[in-house]
Amino acid sequence: MGRSKEYEAAFDRVRSLLEKEPRARERKNKNRAIGFIIRGLYPITLKGVDKEMVMAIVKQANTLDRVWHKVKEEHPALRGSDYKRKNQEEQEEQEALGYGNRPFHHTD
Repeated sequence: MGRSKEYEAAFDRVRSLLEKEPRARERKNKNRAIGFIIRGLYPITLKGVDKEMVMAIVKQANTLDRVWHKVKEEHPALRGSDYKRKNQEEQEEQEALGYGNRPFHHTD
């Protein structure tokens, strides 16, 4: 199992931006940097959407993702049928990314 082409492209975009734009490296600028990448991916679709709105959407999406995980952690009955495979799939992905066979999740 290796990185998907979509993952590789995203990795390259983020790395390139972080190399070229030191301000993007700051945590406080992460949503703006991601918004910049998204605007580059969808220039026609987002032509009339101002930069601040794209940044707000990115921030909200990131917040919703974190909350999504927290809700599932606190309410196991709301987990999907694939949840049990999560740790195994994450471990396989970590190995494919070159982290060896070290456990991704700490057990201490």
